[in-house]
Amino acid sequence: MKTLYLRTARIDFPTWLKKNNRPTKVMVESIRDIGLINPIIVRRKRSGRYQVVDGILRLKAWKRLGHKRIRCLYYNELEWLQAVIRMNSTVHR
Repeated sequence: MKTLYLRTARIDFPTWLKKNNRPTKVMVESIRDIGLINPIIVRRKRSGRYQVVDGILRLKAWKRLGHKRIRCLYYNELEWLQAVIRMNSTVHR
């Protein structure tokens, strides 16, 4: 896992995302007042761009506030698979 600071313009939203999926006013105000506490999680696409895995609304709120770069956690494919397996085994205990 790496921490990256990416230009928000290089991050794509998943294709399944609904167009009307918007951050709430409270979320935007909280991020403006406190900052982004939890970084978003991204994966790298074959095109070299990144896709949001977790934190879609946080990214939208961040962009709405006019920020051009965001702190992200990046997992390569193997690390991501291992994390998913660990989470799945924890849920089923």
